[in-house]
Amino acid sequence: MRSRKYRRYIGNGAYVGNGNASYNIHVIFHTFITESSEKQGMGNPYTASLKRFAKVRDEKCKTQTDMAKMLHITQGQYSDIESGKARLSRECLTILYSEGWDIDYIFIEQDKIQDRSTERAALRKHLPGYPNHMERFVLYYVWWILSCALEGDLHAASFVDELTLMRMLIDRQDRETVLYIARKMIKKSQIEMADQIGVCIKTYRQFEKGYMYPDAELLLNISRLTKCRVSLFMGLTKEEWDIAEYVWNHLDPEKQESTLEMINYNLSFINR
Repeated sequence: MRSRKYRRYIGNGAYVGNGNASYNIHVIFHTFITESSEKQGMGNPYTASLKRFAKVRDEKCKTQTDMAKMLHITQGQYSDIESGKARLSRECLTILYSEGWDIDYIFIEQDKIQDRSTERAALRKHLPGYPNHMERFVLYYVWWILSCALEGDLHAASFVDELTLMRMLIDRQDRETVLYIARKMIKKSQIEMADQIGVCIKTYRQFEKGYMYPDAELLLNISRLTKCRVSLFMGLTKEEWDIAEYVWNHLDPEKQESTLEMINYNLSFINR
């Protein structure tokens, strides 16, 4: 059993006092590290992520005051986030994502891109229009073509888990979340997932049903366990297309051209 002190979760719009201080929903203060996280080495990666976060902020010529204003928190609260005294909340991550920050580079040091927003629909903008009821077929076909395009690619191994997840997501039922599908993919029980990311089973079930979202440190733990990017578990995109765009953007230009030609040729029959 892991021993843990309890952290404070703040309800939406509520302020909870702690001595002379008050904290709002944008930051979640914690005073513990679970023994299970220490054993699995999950504490250090988050510290490294915060250092990359500060580095990216400097590269973007943003001060802590600028960041606090963008994230709708105080400068003191932002300073606590960078120093590790407070966790970066899902609300703050959502704002960063919408501003084009490379969340996946910050948290898993993957593919440093200065502005992710410019590449999030790079593939879809080249595809022909199609009826909404055909989207599952289109996704399946895009998955198959991308999988074929990666055959023999030296970097293909880094996309295997996400392409497997994409294939499973295409067939998911309406209420099944990406976290649920990812857990099925790695063949873990809910109890195992909860223990390995460092939360109680009740909280994990809330995550899996989409009733709650993990903060940055928990997202990092989930990412390391599933070998999939942090941004996929933030509930901000249609994950099937997110994976397709991610793989597409890592093909060399020649493969992109030939792959797009094949996709468009076959999808053109939909509108006939």
